[in-house]
Amino acid sequence: MGQDGRERTELFGGMAFGEALTLSDLEAADAGDALRSLTACLEREGCIGDGFLDALVERESNFPTGLATKTTSVAIPHADPAFVKVPALAVARLRRPVSFRAMDNPEHSLAVQLVFLLALKDPEVHVAFLKKFALAIQSGDFLSRLMGCEGRACLCEEVVRVLGKPATEKVPPE
Repeated sequence: MGQDGRERTELFGGMAFGEALTLSDLEAADAGDALRSLTACLEREGCIGDGFLDALVERESNFPTGLATKTTSVAIPHADPAFVKVPALAVARLRRPVSFRAMDNPEHSLAVQLVFLLALKDPEVHVAFLKKFALAIQSGDFLSRLMGCEGRACLCEEVVRVLGKPATEKVPPE
């Protein structure tokens, strides 16, 4: 259960996730605004410590996370694991796209409408999650369904359906 009383579930790799970590139709002026809103969700849920936002912004500045896909561009920002208390995922669908620099070409900007903010401690879980995430976005169906969702509950359910923890997964102990 999250700090706001909403249900929380575990995703692949033991990451906390739920409606309290999901923003639907977020009004963001720019990438920094989107990151601040998602970081606030993680803070409210007790998932991150002081300094996470500064580390996140600095990392995004040095190592951009925008990614073009078949259907819509996404960003998958993250910060140093030292600032993470509880591994978690926070997701935002933006009302209007904002510019994130592309990870494969930092001079190029992408109009991003879905942001998946990772708060992870374990590098092995991080790599495994990114592999699962990459598979999920390859066809574009997952992202199209997220873009078509009505509200936070639908977004949350779709993320859990696709990125949820399979029954056979062994989550590393903390």
